Amino acid sequence: LANPQASIECLDVATMKRTRVLKSESQVRIIDVDHVAYVVDHNLVVQKFDAKSLKLVDRPVPIAQDIQVNPYRFAGSFDLAASGALVWLTRAQSRSNQPTWYSLDGRELGKLGGPNPVAMFALSPDGRRLATCERTDKLDLWITDVTSAVRTRFTFGPASAFPVWSADMKTLFFADGAGSIWARPADGSSQPRTILDLPGTSIFPGAVLPDGSALLCLVQRPQSGMDICTLSPSGGGKPVDLIAGPGNQSDPACSPDGRWLAYDTDESGSTQVVVVPLPSLQGRWQVSSQGGDSPHWLPDGRGLVYETDDRRIMRVTLDGRGASLVVGETTTMLDGKSAPGNWALAPDGKRLLVMVPSGAAATAALNLVTDWHQLLANNN
Repeated sequence: LANPQASIECLDVATMKRTRVLKSESQVRIIDVDHVAYVVDHNLVVQKFDAKSLKLVDRPVPIAQDIQVNPYRFAGSFDLAASGALVWLTRAQSRSNQPTWYSLDGRELGKLGGPNPVAMFALSPDGRRLATCERTDKLDLWITDVTSAVRTRFTFGPASAFPVWSADMKTLFFADGAGSIWARPADGSSQPRTILDLPGTSIFPGAVLPDGSALLCLVQRPQSGMDICTLSPSGGGKPVDLIAGPGNQSDPACSPDGRWLAYDTDESGSTQVVVVPLPSLQGRWQVSSQGGDSPHWLPDGRGLVYETDDRRIMRVTLDGRGASLVVGETTTMLDGKSAPGNWALAPDGKRLLVMVPSGAAATAALNLVTDWHQLLANNN
């Protein structure tokens, strides 16, 4: 298993006692009193289950293959009913993205290397290296030298995603989305070390304070949605809430002087970019008006670049030199055109690095079977 702690368990709701049924990176569907279904290596299997002993019986029998799986939560795209109906999505081939530089007025400035199945990425604070999370069968991190475009594989499992550079660029933080956060020297000189291990928790790094004193993380909670918390970069501590519900808070970004925190929130019903002072959090200013997310500070701290609901890139002027924030003019970047893909502002504040989709669009086939019992009988 990529995550050796992953398992299917039974919970006694009266005593809250947990019983491990099977080591597996999959959610489970209870079909009827005698059968359960789960995913093994993208194959959907059905197995007999003894509800009294809480044990699986006989061998798992495959009834569908090439199931699409969410690699962060190990959730398969399938559902089935005791009556016999079965529906599933065949996994799509990962679409490649071409890293491409754009000027703020929308001119293409050049490509960075070739296309790869980039799922998420992070530029180093000096703009010299690019960390990418690439989606194949597993999620792994690569580091690209921006000048030479030479790529080096950085992780080799378990699933590694959500890369964040330390302020001094000596460390790369990353997570698996299932409760573990790691830190590894960016030069690969030693193996990753765990700085947080909360099994079953969806938590991942989002940003680092400019002085390197804290790692800002995002944690998904059933009661309040996505919240922002702080974590010691050295490990050994527990997450401490910074910005918590109601609504979802995400995409934290610290101003270069460390005095202000920008993030997006859907507390009002639409997602907007807001700014709060650090560390007091006393006061809050909404700086977007037509929807907003993915805030990036300009290098002089005098403004933000963010994305609207229709993927236009906006720049808003801010003055945070005093006790309160002064919100100025908002202008449209990229000549008013929508961003052609996910993007990041270069540290020089003069360019965007955009992941432009390359090649045919990924497709996932929807499949329907009216009697999975027959498939079970045929393969048994």
